[in-house]
Amino acid sequence: MKKTVLDLYEVSILNNTYEGILWLKLSHRHIPECVSTICVCYLPPENSSRHVDAADFFDTLLSHVYSYQNSNIRYICGDFNSRCAKLLDYVEGVDCLPDRNTVDNTVNNHGRLFCEFLINANICIVNGRKGADDFTYVSTRGASVVDYCICNYECLDSILCFKVMRPNSLVEEAGLAGVLDAVAVGKLDHSMLVWSINLDSYYRATPTHDTDTVIDCVLKCDTGWVPDSFLASEGNRILLNDIITELETSDHQQCDIDSAFSSFRDTVLCEMYSTLPTRRVVLTSNQNAKKRLELQAVVTVAKTISWWQV
Repeated sequence: MKKTVLDLYEVSILNNTYEGILWLKLSHRHIPECVSTICVCYLPPENSSRHVDAADFFDTLLSHVYSYQNSNIRYICGDFNSRCAKLLDYVEGVDCLPDRNTVDNTVNNHGRLFCEFLINANICIVNGRKGADDFTYVSTRGASVVDYCICNYECLDSILCFKVMRPNSLVEEAGLAGVLDAVAVGKLDHSMLVWSINLDSYYRATPTHDTDTVIDCVLKCDTGWVPDSFLASEGNRILLNDIITELETSDHQQCDIDSAFSSFRDTVLCEMYSTLPTRRVVLTSNQNAKKRLELQAVVTVAKTISWWQV
């Protein structure tokens, strides 16, 4: 885990009793109400020499989700070796979720059990719903999507962007091209899943009896200094090209424009939270509501004008 995370959060192990399933609790060192529960998983491939009963694995994970459902579960991620193609991960006609795009059209038994688990746990796959989908495993034997980020339906909206970064892209973005052994890098077969989140939902404060009751907290980015490298990474170039291609090949209906704008906005916000300094702004009930509404209207109009200029 990154030192920057450990500097901000106290990390403790909630549960590691089942091999391949690790639950962690992250408690913010300065904001007591900011507590998150995450899980990291590894399920060996089908027919692996490390035999694991996949049904038992997902049953155990489901029982853990039920046990920690009141512990602010944010994300579950890892290598599930599950190929689920276009299998539904929700109850059709009951749950309302964005469509999931996938580049992997193969289904295996792990994938069927994985989707059954998702439906029973009321959580969904992020891959293909946020950002462009890509293979997470690429080798001389083929390519597949087996690594996933999954979350509950409410957390899906807090994800600003999602990227699958292959090893060569990671090396280039880190400025290590020519430093690391290219042959060794080429042998790496799993990609890294990268996503950014909107932290506003973390900062919902409990009302107090003070005169200025805290009703909301938001993160504000300092746009006074924007680096020349803003949106210049290979991953962002791919995302922006995908957005342009999607718009160019669409029917140019309002829903197509809204979808493209939403993807563009999420990409920009993701980069802002990743590269710009942020500060926590507390909103109180005694602030002038009219001014806040006027400001919101101005921002909305400005965004609309900027988008149509693009």
